[in-house]
Amino acid sequence: MATLLDMDLIRHLYLKEHLSGKVIAQRFGVALETIYMRLRRMDILRTPSEAHSGERAKGWRSGNWRGGRYLDGRGYVLVHCPNHPHPTQSEIYVYEHRLVMEKHLGRYLTENEVVHHNNEDKQDNRIENLELFPNNAAHLQYHRSKRKK
Repeated sequence: MATLLDMDLIRHLYLKEHLSGKVIAQRFGVALETIYMRLRRMDILRTPSEAHSGERAKGWRSGNWRGGRYLDGRGYVLVHCPNHPHPTQSEIYVYEHRLVMEKHLGRYLTENEVVHHNNEDKQDNRIENLELFPNNAAHLQYHRSKRKK
């Protein structure tokens, strides 16, 4: 039977260090189900991936979690935003410059609206560096007129 200190340690390892039940069970030298039983007694829900398939934790419970932000291959910052109505193809991330513009306007952008970086630094998402175009055609026209000057 685990002591109170063990329960606190299990809670800490699972919730604060985001270790999986499997890793915690190995550390304690007990069966995986023993750890899950302790978690249930503490009213701690397992991650969906652990509960159904024994896979490693995802999202903030993953050891690879880096705060929900990353750069895509083109240099744009993406932010973890799973409930957004217009996510990227991954369906859980949204471009940060679009989120900044939405916050500034107080509404969601349409899928056709384009947010332009005035200084062309794709990671500079300050509102004073962003400009909204109603569609891609207007955005391209802006770039064409800028080249002629």
